[in-house]
Amino acid sequence: MSENEYKNESYSDKKKRKKQREEAAEEAAIGKRKPPQDLAAERAVLSGITYSGLLRSMAFEQVEATWFYLPQHKLIFEAIYELWMAGKQIDGLVIKDKMHQKGTLIDAGGPEYLDEVLTSETSGVHLPQYIEMLSEMRIGRGLHYTSQEILADLHVGGRKASEVLEFASDRCLQISQATTKSEGKTTDQLFNEISQKMDDAKGDPTKKPFSITTGIPYLDHLLNGGFHNGEMIVVAARTSVGKTTTLINFNCSRITEAHRHEEKYTPYYLTLEMTQEQISEAHLANLSITNANLIQNKNFVDPNTGKFKEEEFDRVQRTIPTYKDKMGIIEMAPGVNTMQIRAKLKQLKSIYNIDIAFIDYLTLIRPMNPNSKRNTSEIIGDISRATKQTALELEIPIVIAAQLNRNVEDRSSNEPYLSDIRSSDAIAQDADVVLMPYEDDSEDGSIRIKVAKNRFGPTTKGNRCPRVTFNRECRRFEEFDKYRSPKEGEVEDAWAKTKV
Repeated sequence: MSENEYKNESYSDKKKRKKQREEAAEEAAIGKRKPPQDLAAERAVLSGITYSGLLRSMAFEQVEATWFYLPQHKLIFEAIYELWMAGKQIDGLVIKDKMHQKGTLIDAGGPEYLDEVLTSETSGVHLPQYIEMLSEMRIGRGLHYTSQEILADLHVGGRKASEVLEFASDRCLQISQATTKSEGKTTDQLFNEISQKMDDAKGDPTKKPFSITTGIPYLDHLLNGGFHNGEMIVVAARTSVGKTTTLINFNCSRITEAHRHEEKYTPYYLTLEMTQEQISEAHLANLSITNANLIQNKNFVDPNTGKFKEEEFDRVQRTIPTYKDKMGIIEMAPGVNTMQIRAKLKQLKSIYNIDIAFIDYLTLIRPMNPNSKRNTSEIIGDISRATKQTALELEIPIVIAAQLNRNVEDRSSNEPYLSDIRSSDAIAQDADVVLMPYEDDSEDGSIRIKVAKNRFGPTTKGNRCPRVTFNRECRRFEEFDKYRSPKEGEVEDAWAKTKV
């Protein structure tokens, strides 16, 4: 039936078709050999992912169209998923328009049935339970169809019982592994990939390792070029020492480098304690080498003299159009859990092919089960392991900030240790790299960045730690012997001054 025919159909005919559809569904449910199904749960899941933005990412991370028994529900799910992957708004009207464009609206039961489905469970509170019910039904249907094939082979196909047993074993294994996403590689494949990368870089000093540089050459040297795909990098420090600034400085250094070399670089910065505007302003202060307070106040009036800072204003205005499309995605999402972060990163990897993720910071990530009676260390350990697994799965480095305990302040030396990381030893165990910015004992205001853990390279301590100057006004690090603050009256483009 075409959409025009559907629109011209009388109310009684529509009601009759609806009854026929319900009878067909009921017949399927009470048939002699009915496959396991829960149509109410299917409708609740579709409604939940439509109206629950926080849980939507988690749902798409788990559910696939094949989980739905009713063909109409599969079509509705596919439309919602396509909208989500494209980063579009999701609501009843948008879904209806999407299905109209695809020509699947009538096949999915028409506008009335779509509205009925999408309004069956608008709160989304019980979405995880409905998803679990769908998963059970999917597994049950797989066993149902497999058992039918087994019976057919035994009684009709004439196959040997040993052959049927082998078939049944293979099929059950496929069902149990249906959610496994990764595939192994042979050593032949892996060595060929390594050899190809070596051939590409052979004898060319301009060819850099497949890594994201930090902007601090000595630190890059220690880390074998910078941050690598699949790594979890923890930046752990005391309050006010500069965890957030360290993350921003790493990001801005790579942004300026990518700009100069006209390279593709798309970062994702997730803030759990500051607003998107505050993080954007800090990036802008770093990139333009400008006092962050001037940018935050917007009027560029010196609070001490009351004079308008025209040169700084002009410098920031020139910086904005240069970098506005190169800073990737900045998002504020307080209260998210690891499943939501993983789903979000997976979506961004698919849409924008992000190169790195910055998360500020680890202990603000919400546990999967807030009502759990487990202790804090166990919960933080789960979050840490999930972060590492996400970095491996998406093949991107994840740089995440963490807090240190207060006992660091009680020592004669400011140098921290791995055991000082707050809440869980698991953070230090899961991380590939642990960086610990701390104030140097000297009186020049410099900062040391201790490499406390380096899975594939050397660590540092004391005077062997990379030394940088921390320009707090501009939210900026630079190597100690290369740093120079912009002088009064000097107008200089940020990317021209930045040394990498």
